[in-house]
Amino acid sequence: TLFTLVMTASLVFVRHGEERAAAMAQVRFIAATYNKSLSNSLWELDMVSAQLQLEALAQFPMVGHAVLIASTGQRLHQHKKNYSKVLEPHDSALLWQETLVSPLYHDRVVGQLTVYIDEDALWEKIQTDTLHILGGELVKGLLLGLFITWLISRLVTRHLSHLARHAASMQPTALDQPIT
Repeated sequence: TLFTLVMTASLVFVRHGEERAAAMAQVRFIAATYNKSLSNSLWELDMVSAQLQLEALAQFPMVGHAVLIASTGQRLHQHKKNYSKVLEPHDSALLWQETLVSPLYHDRVVGQLTVYIDEDALWEKIQTDTLHILGGELVKGLLLGLFITWLISRLVTRHLSHLARHAASMQPTALDQPIT
């Protein structure tokens, strides 16, 4: 069981890294998808459209909070209703920033999009994976225990029972008879 716990802990550690990378890839893809339409909205100074797009962007599973800063200085925020924390900008491992450029003049910056990973959703996924791993290890351990019990019963206990029956049937005058 100690080996199982050590292996489970190492699997959870590996899964955490994988899930974090997958969440970052998902956030990068989402940001890239919204890049052009947000750039157009900022270029046209259509902040209502930009806010609606930001609201839609924040509803993706691994997105917890999104910030859009226009080159005019306007700042739009959007987060999930159940999102409990806003990460500090220095935690760069859990955010993706993308510069938005003008659709007509590619050298003009119209804003910046920052998308934060929903750390609560990430940990919830890791906890679910951990429970699945532990459940699988429990089933494997139970099946292995049953197999070992059957094997010992079959190979050892049966022969010991046979020897006990033979010893009980032995007479002091017939100690030289072989066990059959």
